[in-house]
Amino acid sequence: MTTQDELTQLIGTLVNGDSLEEQIAVGHRIQNYGDEAVEPLIALLKNPDHAHLWWLIVDALGRIGDQRAVEPIIAMLESPLSHDPWKAMLSRRYAAWALAKLKDPRAIDALLEMFNDRLYDEEDDGEVVDEPDIENIEAAVWALTEIGDLKTLPQIIEVIFDKCCIYNVFNEWGEPAFQLLLQELRNSDDHRRSNAAHHLGEYGDHRAIEPLIHLLKNDKSNDVRDSAAYGLGCLRDPLAFDVLTEALNDPYEQVRMHAAFGLLGLKDRRAIEPLKRAIEKESSYILEHLKRSLQSLEESTAE
Repeated sequence: MTTQDELTQLIGTLVNGDSLEEQIAVGHRIQNYGDEAVEPLIALLKNPDHAHLWWLIVDALGRIGDQRAVEPIIAMLESPLSHDPWKAMLSRRYAAWALAKLKDPRAIDALLEMFNDRLYDEEDDGEVVDEPDIENIEAAVWALTEIGDLKTLPQIIEVIFDKCCIYNVFNEWGEPAFQLLLQELRNSDDHRRSNAAHHLGEYGDHRAIEPLIHLLKNDKSNDVRDSAAYGLGCLRDPLAFDVLTEALNDPYEQVRMHAAFGLLGLKDRRAIEPLKRAIEKESSYILEHLKRSLQSLEESTAE
């Protein structure tokens, strides 16, 4: 049997396989045929009769990495989703992952449109779920980050802040992302300042120390001060010692919690007494964890 015959047989099994497990296994085998498999897979992708398999097909095309697949995958993303809602959602997610591997700017508009994807389902009890499809949105964010066109960065920040995506890609964007996040610290919207402070901590650049200290000391929003304390805890910079110590008396419990853990992260023996006094006044769910962490700090810094 020739290689082409083997590939034709595998394509047939992919379409007519007896089980999903068999089709997934065949999809993985088809990837090994590389360039030879691209056109047959594209033909399947253009056929709406095979829409239930599109997620497997775009996965294979993405792993093969041939640019011929870019336009057909974009067309799939732009086509009406008339087949099974779950498979349709999965197809879009795998399409974004495939386009991330292909890194072609032609995909930008289709990926940005995925920021509007919604998860819609009707539960057995009749309750309807209709909410942003966070996993699809995060897949689109990752794909756009891999493509790396700076024009899309403000929209990525917008969707991460707005949809509360957990996918932190800002380090991948480098300095432009850092500067935009710094600008957001001056935003009049509490939610945006809070998001920016949180992500700046995770970004890990110590130039954010002074702006975060300013927020923790002066911002009127509980959530913003909480994110500032969290961000300073992530950065573990000794410059934050005094402001984190002061924040142990903040009126908002979450701020006190993140300030305490931020101090513990500094591993500075000077924090032991302030933390002991703080623990005596706390009666929250974090108390036992704090006690154990404080004991570890005492032991690790013992002279």
